[in-house]
Amino acid sequence: MIVWRATMDAAVAAERERYAALANTYGDALARVSALQKLISAWVLNEAGTITPRQMAQMFYAQDDSWQAAFFNVMQDEILAYHDSNRASEFSYAGVPAGEGQWFHMSKHLDDSGRETLASMHEHATAHSAREIAA
Repeated sequence: MIVWRATMDAAVAAERERYAALANTYGDALARVSALQKLISAWVLNEAGTITPRQMAQMFYAQDDSWQAAFFNVMQDEILAYHDSNRASEFSYAGVPAGEGQWFHMSKHLDDSGRETLASMHEHATAHSAREIAA
């Protein structure tokens, strides 16, 4: 079998380009993973200032419905823990004052869209609960 040098050089060049493209793809993926790790780290370390509200919403909606429900179910546990701690320093969060008072303070920052979202969530949760009770 005779293989021309030009053919072999072209094949080697094509493989180099393919591997260079693969390396770029890997680099891009690594950069995305690194950015995600920073976001998760900020969340875990309670450095919410580095996470935008849109990113938080995207992270929330990336989960399945049982995780989303669990999130709201444990919110009450967090509120009770805060109240039970008598506002001890180990329970100081960025959202001070926490608990029901926090919702009062947060509500003044809601726009029409935020109020509609809360109302719709409550309406759907209440309707679903009523259907379960009726069944």
